[in-house]
Amino acid sequence: MAFLKVVPLEEALRVINSLPLEPKIEEVKLEEALGRVLAEDIESPIDVPPFDRATVDGYAVKSKDTWGASETNPVKLKVVGEINAGDIPNIELKDGESIYISTGAPLPKGADAVIPFEEVDRENGWVLIYKPVYPDYGVMKTGADIPKGKPLLKKGT
Repeated sequence: MAFLKVVPLEEALRVINSLPLEPKIEEVKLEEALGRVLAEDIESPIDVPPFDRATVDGYAVKSKDTWGASETNPVKLKVVGEINAGDIPNIELKDGESIYISTGAPLPKGADAVIPFEEVDRENGWVLIYKPVYPDYGVMKTGADIPKGKPLLKKGT
């Protein structure tokens, strides 16, 4: 019975390095990727979130409508609707209007800020705003978590 022949390290490396290595690139589903190596960088194909969204429950407004608001001189905006998380808004906010909006819901067209409901009073279909807000107040912008095209995974990992 013969045992394996021991080969010097240099010769073993020469033999291994002379072997033709042609890695095969395959496209596989994510659940089949465990233990595989990426052949190319992976970038996000979409913006996350895919729309400007409310970070609080409150009222979507045009920030310019709140300028000059104060405790002694609140701005009064008409409440013209409601948008919940999962809704696709089909309303455009006009000057002097507000829309009740839930956390995570997409901002309606025309809105650029969300005032938390704890910071306002609501009376008979109107909302009273006691402080001015700036654009993007209470808003997470499109792609804020992950912008489209951002590298997620590197080739070779």
